[in-house]
Order: sequence, then C-alpha cells, then structure tokens
Amino acid sequence: MNAPPAAGRESRPAGNQGRREFLALMAAASATVAISIDVMLPAFGELREYLGLPSDSSSVALVVTVFLIVPTLAPILGQTLLSFGSWRYTFAVGPVFGMLVALWSTRLTETLKPGDRRPINLRSLAKTVGEILMTRKTIGNAIALRVMSAAFLPYLGSSERMYGEIYDHGDTFFLFFAGSAVVMAGFTLASALLVRLIGTRRTMAGVFTVLVVAATLNLLVTTASDGVPAFAFFFLATTVLISLQTSLSPLLTSGALDEVGHAAGTAASTIGVISLVGGALLSPFVDSAIDLTVTPFAAGFFGFSLVAALAAGWANTGRSVARVV
Repeated sequence: MNAPPAAGRESRPAGNQGRREFLALMAAASATVAISIDVMLPAFGELREYLGLPSDSSSVALVVTVFLIVPTLAPILGQTLLSFGSWRYTFAVGPVFGMLVALWSTRLTETLKPGDRRPINLRSLAKTVGEILMTRKTIGNAIALRVMSAAFLPYLGSSERMYGEIYDHGDTFFLFFAGSAVVMAGFTLASALLVRLIGTRRTMAGVFTVLVVAATLNLLVTTASDGVPAFAFFFLATTVLISLQTSLSPLLTSGALDEVGHAAGTAASTIGVISLVGGALLSPFVDSAIDLTVTPFAAGFFGFSLVAALAAGWANTGRSVARVV
C-alpha cells in the first residue's frame, strides 16, 4: 500500500506530465502570443509599405501579449528572418509555434474536482459568468488588467515608429526592444520574490505606487521637453514603465481568480476577454495620437496607470492601493 503524501507537500499535477514539464508547458503556452507578435515587429516598416499605408500609420496589429523572456529573442528572430527573405516569413512563426504547443497540451488531463465541473451549455455558462462578474475582487482586478493592457498596447503598436521616426533608431530598434524585455523579465521575477516575502497585496500596492510615481515623472519630463525628451530618458523611463506593468499582470490575474477557483477555466476566459479585448478597444485612442512626439504615450500610460491603481485598490482593499504600503 502506498503511503499518503506528507502534510504540506505539494502533489504532482494530475495527468502524464510531472511538475517541471507542466510549468514548462504553461510557460510555452503563455509565450505563444508574445512570440507571434514580437517576431513581426522589425517587419512593420516593410509591412506598411506593402499594404500602402502611411509611414506613420499605427494601423499595423492591435496586439496583446503576456511577456517574460520570449520577447527578448522574438524581435532578434524576426530581424534574422528578414535578412533571409520576405517579411512574410515572420507571420509563419506564430502558427508553427502555436501548433507545437497545442500538440504538447494534449498531455494535460482535467484537474478540476468532479464536483466543480459544469456541463457545456449556454445556460450553465451564463450562470457561471454571471457569478464571476458579480465577484468584486474578480471584476475589479479584471478592470485593472484591462486598463493596464490599454497602457501597454500602444508600446507594442507604435514602439517601432517611436524609436525609428521620432528618435531615428530604427535600425537598432530590435536591440533596444530586446534589452527592455530583459529588464521586464527581471522585474517580474523580483515581484515574485517580493510576493513570497511580504505577500501579494503589499507587493501589488508597492508596485502600483512606484508605477504611478514613475508615470507622473515621465509625463512631466516629456511635457517639459515638448514631447521629445532625450533618448536616454525615453528608453529608461519606457523600460521601467512597461516592466512595472508586466510585473503587475500575474499579480492582478491571481487576484482576479482568487475567489472563483471553482470555475477557474471559465473565469480565466472571462478575465481574458475583459482585459485583453477591452484593452485593445481602449489603446487605439493613444496609439493613433502618437505622431511627432511621445506625449500621447506618456499621457496614456499615466492615465491608465492611475485608473488601474484605483480599480485594484477597490477590488482588494476598498481603498487606494497606495495606502496599503
């Protein structure tokens, strides 16, 4: 007879895969969107020319991503593909990578407890979604995710133009983008460490406080510089802002799912629709305004960060997040 697992020891995930493989699969799945998007960024200039769009057009990809280390490599991969041939090559990376991850995911089995499983029909789905939307902690954190996505998406959509047309660094854009991604990965890992040390709520409060302060400073300096601050400041400030935003994403997602674990799959899908699709609908207001200066980006990041902080504060404490620190 096998002995039961020791108290407090984590059991292995259900199914055929071990814990390490499960974590690797989840990382690969979350990287699918990032690699599909970021590998195409160096090709945006050629893509605009092919489609007959103005050189300053922001119409290329309302895009969404969950970022860690893949964005460091994806633009470099995209630049490499461009050196071998057409920009069309970059569009093949996402489907191929996605297909590989989809095949890998067949090793997963259902882990939801039988009592929490729901039939697949519209009535059951509507009831579950309604319950999710009525959960304050879930909807508040989802709204925060939505506006933070709206703050970040203009960076993806217009970073190539800002670096190339405003700062004349188009040829080395992919290197700066990759460098920012390395910093983003470091911020995300640091926030995970802080969660272990001081807890999720205090970590989220601290990160939001730093984010709002940094976004305010960035807006003030940008405005004082007639919309075109020194490139060094722009690169540093933008990297810090997007890194803070990235480190908040897992914290907000965890908070949104905290009280709806019995319907985790439906909740994750609902939160995804609210945050990613909602963010994609808001971000064009900033993206389309970016022209000869980076003021719209700075103003948008400040406004969205402030709204996200208030939404997260309402969801998690009922008061301003900054006051929890």
